[in-house]
Amino acid sequence: MDGLAMGTPLKIIFFIKKFLWQAGKTAWKIKVIAGFNHQVQWGGRPAVPFYDKISDQMISSFGSDISAYFNVVTGLSMGRLGSWDSQIGVPANEAGNRTGNHLGTVDVGAEINTKWGNILIYRQNIYEDGSLFYLNNIRDGLNGVSFTLKKNKFLKKFTLEYLDTRSQGGNTFRNEIAELRGRDNYFNNSIYQDSWRYRNNNLGSPLLITEIDQIEKSNKQNQNYFVNSKVKAINLKVSYVFSYLNFSTQILHSNNNGSLEFPINASQFSFKQDCHWKYKNYFLRGIVSADIGEYWSQHAGLQFQIQKFWR
Repeated sequence: MDGLAMGTPLKIIFFIKKFLWQAGKTAWKIKVIAGFNHQVQWGGRPAVPFYDKISDQMISSFGSDISAYFNVVTGLSMGRLGSWDSQIGVPANEAGNRTGNHLGTVDVGAEINTKWGNILIYRQNIYEDGSLFYLNNIRDGLNGVSFTLKKNKFLKKFTLEYLDTRSQGGNTFRNEIAELRGRDNYFNNSIYQDSWRYRNNNLGSPLLITEIDQIEKSNKQNQNYFVNSKVKAINLKVSYVFSYLNFSTQILHSNNNGSLEFPINASQFSFKQDCHWKYKNYFLRGIVSADIGEYWSQHAGLQFQIQKFWR
């Protein structure tokens, strides 16, 4: 179970593996896609050694030997090696769960090839502990459909996505009861106080965030804590061409419900208009964007780029 932070690691290692399987020959009109990706944050040591009350021992470093690596890669439960309080050098949080901070998605989709274009339909289910295995957080995930047009001179691509991360397996966690393995608390971790971040940058979804202003409101001491991990959002992006100008319009609406420890209710509307074109050896681009709503303060921006190519 992810929960309150116990220490900041001075050194961490990220392990990433991805498997993707596609059924269908090149000429087939329908192809099925399935796979998963698996990321782990592990190793290192806490900034200050801490006393783990459950296992009754001081913890000054986290597992980083070949045995720990095997556990990271396979994702096997540490419970097979003993109880929560019987593994020397292993904090109770890992001894009763996994080595490191695991998360990822299980992906399924289908690609349909027609005369007028390609259709991609996809679904990503989120996992961070065992709740997806027991289907407790099956509601959470990303649903999307994308149309790429072949012969349309104006409209080129249309993408519509719906993201929901509010379930998180429910509000109760009981390790010994499968149906109650909830409180996933996405992107936060009891061992790794830096959470799912690297060099002050959030990893993964741009909508699950650590926001300093919101952290101060929540009285959190840890500025790496993801205060907004319960999100419902709809994203629409359209790419089109008019004369020699290439446009893309993106509209995003989100309902932000904070986290398990910091519930909020704030809606947000974001807009981005992109236009680019090529003139002789120059590539020119202009972007206008805005944020309107209750979560962030009001923002608007304008960006202009010029690139020259020499041949």
